[in-house]
Amino acid sequence: MLNGMKPYECHVHITMINFLVICSLIFMFGDMFLLAFLPHTFDFAAHVLFLVVWIVLVLELAFEVFIRPTGYQALTLSEKAYAPSTARFLNSFHLFSEILALLLFLPELWCLFDHTHNCSQAMAMNMLESSLKIVLGPTRLDCFSGLSMFAFTRLRIFGLVRHWKRMWINSSFTPSSISHKDTKFFRGFLVPQRHEEAEETLKEATTGDHEGSALLSQKNSNTSSKKKAKRDDVSTATTENMDDDDANSLDGFDATGSKTGPKPPSKEEDLRLKNAATIGTALLVINSHRAMLLLVSIVGLLPIINTIRIGGGSNNMTSNMVSLLQQNNVLAPNPSDCGYLENASLSWLRATALVQQDAPLNPNESVQSVLHLLWAQLLPVRCEAQGTQGIITSQYCVDILASGVAISKQNSQVCNTWIYSGPGTPQTFANKLNIREGSITTRLSSVTDLNNSEYSVQAMFDESRTVTSV
Repeated sequence: MLNGMKPYECHVHITMINFLVICSLIFMFGDMFLLAFLPHTFDFAAHVLFLVVWIVLVLELAFEVFIRPTGYQALTLSEKAYAPSTARFLNSFHLFSEILALLLFLPELWCLFDHTHNCSQAMAMNMLESSLKIVLGPTRLDCFSGLSMFAFTRLRIFGLVRHWKRMWINSSFTPSSISHKDTKFFRGFLVPQRHEEAEETLKEATTGDHEGSALLSQKNSNTSSKKKAKRDDVSTATTENMDDDDANSLDGFDATGSKTGPKPPSKEEDLRLKNAATIGTALLVINSHRAMLLLVSIVGLLPIINTIRIGGGSNNMTSNMVSLLQQNNVLAPNPSDCGYLENASLSWLRATALVQQDAPLNPNESVQSVLHLLWAQLLPVRCEAQGTQGIITSQYCVDILASGVAISKQNSQVCNTWIYSGPGTPQTFANKLNIREGSITTRLSSVTDLNNSEYSVQAMFDESRTVTSV
């Protein structure tokens, strides 16, 4: 634009292909971007957008099947299987992969039709539940199912690659009479120039001759008669003296000396070009299929090998901590054991209350801690430290406030949440802390002794950092 000759223009065209590519990008990264960067208040609106995108992609895939020529399957088994005119259509490889990807996205949309749940909850086979299973398990099967769902999400890239592959075939190998008109956006970087356009550009750059264009010939019509007379003289003088080889140099001019364009290729040259286009298309199609399968294998399937480790590769810290408190609960069945139970509960609360955030980029900054334990209940009630309902988190803060001792910064941080003494539900704490409900996990351990006395420990943890990191 800065060095171009006037008049020059800059156009940005939004076509249906651009719209479908944008929908494919949202389909590929939308749910992951939502969990990683956006608060839970965007969940419902984002899922409505996901539903619209899903419908658009389903309709686009159906139309691609309908526009395939009659006998397409037989054509794919013939010698024209990789001809540009055949490779432009949707093949079975992409059809199967994209249908599978669209079907596996349905659990993400189910919250819009199930009024008993909301889109901030972890539901079966959705991205939020899979993220929690990968890290927290607690079983090997949970970890395997979560990793499997993440592996299947890699199939979403197939639709985007299909649009790119068709664009490349249309721009490189397909004749302009049947190819789609490109938008010239980032042209030459992502889209190759056509052969005739590249040849014309090279000729204009080396010779500087712009008289061959139809536009300038019309604008210079006043001087065309003079140039025509000169060409007639030159044509007459040279035709009488040149040999057959020299005569071939006048290809592209008619009897009057006017430029008529390049000489049409012979049948042999045309066949050679068609074979080259078929070979190029075959390499493009086959290599794109191999690249996608390799991507799915490396990024999707290799992490599943992690499940052969002990515990399935999951972090069972919260389950183990609840089991530890339950063991101490069973060891103190009588009121005379309240001293031991209170000390064990206090140590447990201090160990599980906070978790450290990631190390700051600036080494001079201190590592910040965030609340991890939201609520804990220890039953049966038999000690003063359990309060009236066995909610040890609430009673811990009540005892601190009743002691009259100045509350430390750490206790102030946790007691803003722990002071709640009602029944523990994820929805209650999600609304209180303004976090995603599905990122709150509940761990329960319950046993019955020989006297038919039931001992139970229930705790809720905020796993928002876990979901974001996955």
